Amino acid sequence: MLSGKPTLILEAEYLIALDIQRILDAHNPGEVVITHTAEAAQISLSRSATPALAIVEVRAKAPQTFTLVKMLEEAAVPTVVTTSEGRVRQAVHAEHDVPVLVKPFSDAALLDAIKIALARSEGPELCAPQA
Repeated sequence: MLSGKPTLILEAEYLIALDIQRILDAHNPGEVVITHTAEAAQISLSRSATPALAIVEVRAKAPQTFTLVKMLEEAAVPTVVTTSEGRVRQAVHAEHDVPVLVKPFSDAALLDAIKIALARSEGPELCAPQA
C-alpha cells in the first residue's frame, strides 16, 4: 500500500506515534518522520521532500494543527487526521475533505483511512466504484 512512500506523523504522545509507525511498518513505508508539534512538522516539511502521506493529530487547544492540515491539503498531501475530541472531528469535517479518526482507533480503521486518503489523492476517477 505505501510502497516506500515517505510519511509524516504528528502525534503529541510518543507511544501512540510509535504504534502508528508499527501499523505502517507492515505496509512498507519509506522514511517515517515523527514529530510532536505542528511547528516541528512544518520545520520537517521545509527541510525534506514532501511526504506522500501525513497522519496528523489535531487538537482544539493547538490551533496550529488545523493550520498544518490546511497546508498539507493545499500541497495535495494525502492526510489522515486523528483526534480524541469529538468537536474537533466535526470542525475538521466542516473545513477539510480528509478522513478523521477519533481515538482510540483500531489498526484496521487507520489502514482504511489511509487507503481513502491515498485514493482521493489519485483523483476522483480512481475513487469511483468500478462498473
